[in-house]
Amino acid sequence: MGVTLSIRRLTAVAFFLLAMRLVLPASAVAEEPLSPAVAAPSETLPPAEQLEAAGARIGTISIHVGDVFAPENPGERATVFRWANILHRDTRSRVVRRQLVFAEGDLFLASAIAESERTLRAQRFIAEASVQPIAYHDGLVDIEVRTRDNWSAKPGLNFGRSGGVNTYKIELEESNFLGLGKNLALEHTSDVDRTSTLFSYDDPNLFASRFRGKLVYADSSDGTTEQVMVERPFFALSTRYAGGFNLLDDRRTTDLYELGHVRESFEKESRLGEVWLGLSRGLARGETHRLHLGITYDEVQFAELPGEPPTTLPPVRKLVYPWVGWSWIQDSFVIEHDFDRVGRAEDLEIGWQGSARLGFAVESFGSDRDAVVYESAISRGWKPSERQLLITSAAAGGRLEAGGTGPARFALGLRYLFRDFSNQALYVAGGVDVASHLDAENQLLIGGDTGLRGYPLRYQEGDRRALLTIEQRWYGSREFLRLFRLGAAVFGDVGRAWFEGGTQAGGLGWLRDVGVGLRIAPTRTAHANTIRLDIAFPLDGDPSIEKIQYLVSTSERF
Repeated sequence: MGVTLSIRRLTAVAFFLLAMRLVLPASAVAEEPLSPAVAAPSETLPPAEQLEAAGARIGTISIHVGDVFAPENPGERATVFRWANILHRDTRSRVVRRQLVFAEGDLFLASAIAESERTLRAQRFIAEASVQPIAYHDGLVDIEVRTRDNWSAKPGLNFGRSGGVNTYKIELEESNFLGLGKNLALEHTSDVDRTSTLFSYDDPNLFASRFRGKLVYADSSDGTTEQVMVERPFFALSTRYAGGFNLLDDRRTTDLYELGHVRESFEKESRLGEVWLGLSRGLARGETHRLHLGITYDEVQFAELPGEPPTTLPPVRKLVYPWVGWSWIQDSFVIEHDFDRVGRAEDLEIGWQGSARLGFAVESFGSDRDAVVYESAISRGWKPSERQLLITSAAAGGRLEAGGTGPARFALGLRYLFRDFSNQALYVAGGVDVASHLDAENQLLIGGDTGLRGYPLRYQEGDRRALLTIEQRWYGSREFLRLFRLGAAVFGDVGRAWFEGGTQAGGLGWLRDVGVGLRIAPTRTAHANTIRLDIAFPLDGDPSIEKIQYLVSTSERF
């Protein structure tokens, strides 16, 4: 197919460009020396509001990159820590500079200072970041940027278990290749769906630009995945334009489940091509509005699997449509600790965020049907007090086809944290999903892999789903061996998936479980997913399921 050929050609081009980049002479990629701290005499540093009102501009930007371990700290002077610093290639200062949303000579804006800190903390290879005005003279504000690196190499073996199913992953990943901020990964994974070997390359600053490139190739037991993506994203709230393209060819086995067991299987092949353009007026009055325009090619085909019983295949789909989108972001963030991550700073949006997208597929444009394709999402956070945090969200999407039918899905979510004791918090999360006329290859499922920890994975199916989780959490403050911190939780889950009218496989209703969990949170690695060890006890369900469920997983959330 044309899309597949394009991916392969672009893959070859991407590898050629990467190779050329790596063999450039040293002078072409010479390291930018760290700027010394500004020591010149300065006027008293006024408040940010006065600097903005006076039209102050950015002066010297000094950048200081710290090692993974700090020898000046008594607990980090051991030989093993010094060797770790030697083996780790520090982030180059020019890479840090590219993450800033301002440059020397720009108008001084407090919002740009805060956003640059958030952007730096969002990089996996950076553990800590500080962007601070340090001097004011001659109408110029000098800025000091200080960061500390994470250990970015990740060789290892991961093991997981949820819903009674074991998974493992052997991987070699470098999220800060040669200190350039590039991500290279090679991994071999085995889970309930497939065994897969994957190579990926992700470059957030192609050739020192604001463009991002991504290349993925996966060879799986049930097919292959090829992806090429190049885009210039909205890298800051003030960014005026963006755009890019994405090509994806994915072939794999799709399983449909009932009570945790595979009911039927077939092959699904997806081809996606998309090109888009984004325009914005930038940040104005504390918020950003963006217009998105694009064209999407989306084709899905199905085939029976050799050796499997005959099954009714979902109908083929081919949608080609132009679309228009809009997004809205309020510049309102808070820095939290011990919400999703133990001991790490987290930038959370507590203002409004919204997006909507509307596309029109018609047969005359190459589609196999006329349809309106839509999706939308909105979220809002609140911080009622220093001890409380509330985040809510809603999303809707689907297609409207002839006769008023077509797949549709609506979701509501809520997350609430109350810090009730020292180093402890009460956490409540809830979600409701409603679907209708889903495409035959898609299911609304609930089980051990989707938050109902006491039950097998993909245990219940329906077009309605609800889940409530309550946890009493403990966040450890001690850093063990200068490598990780601990957390723990006592939890209970209540959930159910069912079809409209109350019908449900097995005649099961609401499902409940209780359990305890241990959390191991790495503190010095870019791959800082928390290791989650849970023991859950189902209180309902089919008598044949195991009475104790052991779960091992990694997650970006506690």
